[in-house]
Amino acid sequence: MNILFRNIKDHHLWLIILILIMIGILFFGLVPKGFDFKNRVHWLSLEKQFLLPPWHQFRFNQGFLIDFFVNLLGFIPFGVALVIVMSNTDRISKRWLLVLTVLMAFLLSLMIEAIQAWMPSRSSNLHDLILNTIGGLLGAKVGMRIINRNKFITTGIIHLQY
Repeated sequence: MNILFRNIKDHHLWLIILILIMIGILFFGLVPKGFDFKNRVHWLSLEKQFLLPPWHQFRFNQGFLIDFFVNLLGFIPFGVALVIVMSNTDRISKRWLLVLTVLMAFLLSLMIEAIQAWMPSRSSNLHDLILNTIGGLLGAKVGMRIINRNKFITTGIIHLQY
């Protein structure tokens, strides 16, 4: 893990990581649950249900807990990678890095939820949008700590050389 974070300014590596994370989020967010790829008739029966409230068909069970943690933890890597990629420019302050990352997590999640509203075997839920956005925020915070830690280590190494 130390090798991955040794040179945090390696923009290309972090950009590739961010793209792979986004592909993973889109794949797992948009592939229908229980979808039979051979039988495409499922796509003909579209029903629009956009951002259902959290109390709609709520059941506190194992499925809810899995969904809760998948949505929360799924966007943390996105937040980490996006903050690190955007931190490679000196034109964005730390506050704006955080705001832009949360906004991007929100917009990516909103796009996924909007598409899921039209998918018969998926549901578009408001709590998914909220949890994904919070996951992006937590990831942004972790990314900021990685950036700060890297600057501290780099500064310490330069200081020891004198």
